[in-house]
Amino acid sequence: MRRIPLLGLLTWISLTSCATYHDAIINGNPKDVTRADIAAAVEAVRAEPQLKRANNKLHEIDVSPNEIDLLWDFGEKDVVKRIHGTWQYVITYIVVGRQKV
Repeated sequence: MRRIPLLGLLTWISLTSCATYHDAIINGNPKDVTRADIAAAVEAVRAEPQLKRANNKLHEIDVSPNEIDLLWDFGEKDVVKRIHGTWQYVITYIVVGRQKV
C-alpha cells in the first residue's frame, strides 16, 4: 500500500521537472511566470539589435517571479527583469565550463 503514494509522488516529480518552452528546459518554479512572460522575455532579448539572437537556439530558461535568465547557443546567458510590469533586457553573461549532468 505504501508503494502507490510513493509511485504517484515520483510520477508527479518527473512530470513537473520536464517543463519546456520551445524545446528549452525551464529551471526553477515554472508557475512563477506564465508562458506569455517567457515569450515577452525572449522577445525583449531578440529586440536588442546588438545581441543578434534571431537565429540562436534557446537551451535553458531559469525563472523566478521577477527575473528570467535565457541560456542560448554558444554560452550566452541573457538576464531579463520585470521592471514596472514589462520584461526588459538587463545584461548578457558568457558562460564558460558549463557541464550537462
